[in-house]
Amino acid sequence: FLAHTATAAEWTISTFAGTGVSGNVGDNAFNSANAYDNYYAGNSYSPITNAAAVNTVDLTGVSQFTITMWVKRSGQRNVDLLNIAATTTPGSTSNPGISIGLDGNWANGVRVGVNGFTSYTGDLWSAGTDNDWCFLAFAYDGTGGVWYDPAMESLYGQSRNGAIITGDLTTSAAVAANLAMHIGDWNTAVGLPAVGGTASMFLGNDGNNTLGTTNGFDGSMDDVRIFSSLLSVSEIEDVRVSAIPEPSAAAALGALGVVALLRRRRF
Repeated sequence: FLAHTATAAEWTISTFAGTGVSGNVGDNAFNSANAYDNYYAGNSYSPITNAAAVNTVDLTGVSQFTITMWVKRSGQRNVDLLNIAATTTPGSTSNPGISIGLDGNWANGVRVGVNGFTSYTGDLWSAGTDNDWCFLAFAYDGTGGVWYDPAMESLYGQSRNGAIITGDLTTSAAVAANLAMHIGDWNTAVGLPAVGGTASMFLGNDGNNTLGTTNGFDGSMDDVRIFSSLLSVSEIEDVRVSAIPEPSAAAALGALGVVALLRRRRF
């Protein structure tokens, strides 16, 4: 992953170590290509090869967050992009936890979860953007109400406690979906993702190494960032512009490996 230039005081950079692979020398993206979508993974014949994990993500005291990433999809549905939890095997049902994946009901939809409760979007990109880089951000306020959240309304023009912001290589970041993150009674917010200071984080899959249950992402990911605050749309656009995947520029930097970035204050 390409690291955005910032001072040590602003960023904590964690290198992913696991069975994942950093991408080709020309792009430095995380390559999680897997033609079988990992459905038959988790055994001696077809071990998991596209999950990368880090156990040092510190989200202590985080009540609001914005997660941004670049994703190069190949059209698969119901797959995991990111899972964070206090457990060593995080998944979309982890409570407490945070998850982002592609929705199994839409060709280009997204599912996001907090503390084991998940919301879904419709199609966010056209079919023509398959096999190309797309920009995705998930903003969540753990202190707000399900249906009315003044902070979210001020930043994103909507009053739900979750928001999805998207863009692509040429399209600016914009709010694409408003999400009510709630528990089963529809009126209670899912609360804070209290995963602590040594949370496990997986990219491109969940942490379940069980035959037939993994949800491996077939594609590439780049520049995953976790902000411990709500970023405005213009700030998210700054992230998009600063991290557009550019293989020719990345080649000059050499192999940087796979990193996740945690920022504890705004720009």
